[in-house]
Amino acid sequence: MGLHKVSIEHDGGVHNVEIVDNRDGTVTICFGASFTLRLDEHNLDKLREAIHMASRDLIADKQPNYPGRPNLKVPPAPESLDAINDAVEDFDKSVTGVEDAVEAMKEELTRPDGKSDDDTWAPNDPINW
Repeated sequence: MGLHKVSIEHDGGVHNVEIVDNRDGTVTICFGASFTLRLDEHNLDKLREAIHMASRDLIADKQPNYPGRPNLKVPPAPESLDAINDAVEDFDKSVTGVEDAVEAMKEELTRPDGKSDDDTWAPNDPINW
């Protein structure tokens, strides 16, 4: 790998960044003469991921509907809302239909003498004489 050099422009001017492969499982990142980082592979990947996410955030700030924007909540199209409302109404109707069917089945299960199986036998009830 070796040596990588890049000039980074920032609000204070230009900064030379050098990345050196130390050949011992680490790299050294030098930000001019002012700051140096020595990182192993794991921490270099963490830094790369943080820089990548910051770059994506900058893109997302410029483009409100950017698909990679974290926690982006795009309102559904009006036709989608109509479809959702129709589905909810159909569901409510089917639940009501099931409830009606259950009540009809309960009525069918009532004995011809007007008593259901849940009623207890009462010896003093004239129907039982």
